[in-house]
Amino acid sequence: EDPKAKVIEIKYICNLLNISPFDSLFIGDAYNDMDAFKFTKRGVLYKTKDPRLEKLAFRKINNLLEIIDLIKDINGRT
Repeated sequence: EDPKAKVIEIKYICNLLNISPFDSLFIGDAYNDMDAFKFTKRGVLYKTKDPRLEKLAFRKINNLLEIIDLIKDINGRT
């Protein structure tokens, strides 16, 4: 629930995987995801029409299966 904790966890996971936060996607659906959207610059808004998050969203999805196509698009459709 804590927005700051989400950013801390993203940093931890990225460090563990040796990747940049900018090479990750963060899927969120609530206002408390805003810091994570800002931090990764790759926030994927899931089934939410919160205008504050819509402004920050990298993409919007309504079905989690859409993530597959999004990842393919980012990676050049491999």
